[in-house]
Amino acid sequence: MKMYFPLFGLFLLSCSSYNHSNYGFEIENCSNLNDTLVRKDGFYTEILEKGHTSVRELFFIGENVVKTNGSSYDNEYDRYTFYKNYKEVYKNEILKSKYCIVGKRIFAYVNQSIIKDCIIHACSDLIYLNFEGEIKNKDSIVNWHLVPPFPKFNKKEMELNKDLFEPKTLIFVKSDAVKKLNNPQNQ
Repeated sequence: MKMYFPLFGLFLLSCSSYNHSNYGFEIENCSNLNDTLVRKDGFYTEILEKGHTSVRELFFIGENVVKTNGSSYDNEYDRYTFYKNYKEVYKNEILKSKYCIVGKRIFAYVNQSIIKDCIIHACSDLIYLNFEGEIKNKDSIVNWHLVPPFPKFNKKEMELNKDLFEPKTLIFVKSDAVKKLNNPQNQ
């Protein structure tokens, strides 16, 4: 059952439209000299409340950053298969998703699924958004939240997406699946 949810999420994302905004910061000129402050042998995720089985993952592939919603796997093989397929389907979007580290601050321009207010029910849209946080240490990023420019939300959409604005602590989880993505010769 756990594997069906991410595949369903991948299907929903593939039906979404894309809206490419500008970077909210000078990420294009960033050299990522502090690249060693983040780990690339796993993913960062929110500290979840008990009872939650899916995770929102943030991981780094080279100079790109990937944010997924809803993946949940009991083993690394299934996790790797999902990542590999995600990487192939969203290759162009991943190449546009960048991050920049300035001192201890991390900025990211990533593809993010948001909830839209449709006529009959809520639907999702995949757009590029800007996030910022502070690297506490290699195993945690604090105060991770959405920063301007913000998407245009109506009142109901603002309520549906309020979690994007709330600062979060992301903790690191080691994952051989992500490590393989960063070392193609090991695949």
